[in-house]
This record gives sequence, C-alpha cells and structure tokens, in this order.
Amino acid sequence: MANDTGLSLATISNFLTGKPVSYGNFEELCRRLNLVLIIAHRLSTVRKCDRILVLEKGQIVESGNHEELLGLEGRYARYYAQQ
Repeated sequence: MANDTGLSLATISNFLTGKPVSYGNFEELCRRLNLVLIIAHRLSTVRKCDRILVLEKGQIVESGNHEELLGLEGRYARYYAQQ
C-alpha cells in the first residue's frame, strides 16, 4: 500500500492504529488512498458511505454499508431507529 501511494509505512501505520498524525499527513493520506473519514453521531450523515464502522469502547463492533448494517438488526440498526 505504501509503495502505491508514495507514503511512508510509518504514516500509514500511525493512521491505522490511531496514533497521532498531523493534519497535513492525514489530508495527503486521504487524497492518495481515495479515503474520506467521517466521525458522526447523526447516522443520516453516513447513510451513503461505502463502509461504516460502528465503534464501542474503542473497538469495531459492526462494519458494512447502511443496508447491510440495518439487516444485521444490531447496534447500528437500533441507533438508526432511535434517530
């Protein structure tokens, strides 16, 4: 992945593990990886995203697109119904 983007493995590793990454590095990483990171409490904000990660206590507990997550009838579906 780093070879394709021209970014260092350290930059990508820091981003993926949640370690501090400067805004400039983050912006460059998103541009080169064709990635947009959205952190939202209003789930209508992320309905059209290709991949949604549901976090609880710092752990990914569900992953999928809007329809897949609704179909699981789990946390995302409950949160979405409440909004």
